[in-house]
Amino acid sequence: MRLSVSANALAAALLLALLAGCAVLKERNRRTLNLIDGVAPGSPTLRWAALPVTLPLGVGALVADAAVVHPIAAIDDAWGDMTEWLWETHEESLLRAVAMTPLRVLATPPVFALRWATRALFPVEPREKPRRAAKEGDA
Repeated sequence: MRLSVSANALAAALLLALLAGCAVLKERNRRTLNLIDGVAPGSPTLRWAALPVTLPLGVGALVADAAVVHPIAAIDDAWGDMTEWLWETHEESLLRAVAMTPLRVLATPPVFALRWATRALFPVEPREKPRRAAKEGDA
C-alpha cells in the first residue's frame, strides 16, 4: 500500500508540474474560452446565477482549446519555424544548397512535428507575422 501512495503522489506532482507550463494557461492561447467569457453576464449576481450553465460550458471550452483549437492554431508558427531553420539559406553556395536538399527533405517531418508539439504544449511566443508590402496606390 505504501508504494501505491508514493506512486500516486508522484503522478500528481508530475501532473501539476506539466500543467504549470501548459500553453492553454496563457490567455492568448484560450480562444474559445475568451469568446465565451466575452458574452458572460457582467454583474456578479448574474454570473453566480448563470454558474450552473457557464461552468460546464467553460470547462468544455478549455478542453476544446487544449485539445483542438490551440494545436490547430500552432501549425502556422511551427511551419514558419521549420522553414526558417531548414529551408531559408543565408550566404550558401549553390552546390551546398543542392547537396543539403535531400537531408532537408528527410529532416522536414520530424522538425515540423517537434516544433508543432512544442508550440501546442508549451507557452511559446508566437512568431511575428510578416508585413505585407504596400501597393503602389496605397498612401
